[in-house]
Amino acid sequence: MHSKTTTTPAARSRLLPTAAALSLLAGVPFAATNAQASCADPRGPKGTTPHQMPFLQPSDNGGGDSHSGDSHSIVGLWHVSYTIGGDLFYEAFDEWHADGTELESANASPIDGNVCVGAWKQTSDGRVKLFHIGWTFDDSGNSAGTFTINESNRVNAQGSAYSGMFEFKVYDTDGNLVADLTGNVAATRITPNGD
Repeated sequence: MHSKTTTTPAARSRLLPTAAALSLLAGVPFAATNAQASCADPRGPKGTTPHQMPFLQPSDNGGGDSHSGDSHSIVGLWHVSYTIGGDLFYEAFDEWHADGTELESANASPIDGNVCVGAWKQTSDGRVKLFHIGWTFDDSGNSAGTFTINESNRVNAQGSAYSGMFEFKVYDTDGNLVADLTGNVAATRITPNGD
């Protein structure tokens, strides 16, 4: 998967700090000071792999969601890694609800805002489409705009993992597109201890 960037001169001058922060991780050519997207702070050290969490190993029953009754359902709690070009963009705990809403807690500082929301639907080909949204801030903590994440995922046959692709877009306060990055998603289901 490659990353792509779309910018306009007006957008670049208004929210160049956020674009610069994203570029540090994704290799996008911008130059300015740092800023952050609220759900994920791309400024921090990431490494190439997500945190190892032995308590998240798939259970003997395949990790199926006991609440939905359907192991192919995305409903439930997940540990998710977002990568761009093989490098970790960010990771999160992501909760998908049966009513079509989604709540994510990113591995970022709560001070910067690490909780974001989304809406999802199952498509006829078995994929799960997600529209996710959050706020961006400058280094002073002022609102700098918004970001969106569009995902297309597929849950594996055991219901223990899902994978797919994402597109991360950043907009300034006037709604101008500042950055557009694409990458891959990989998630492992979190089940109750002992299942």
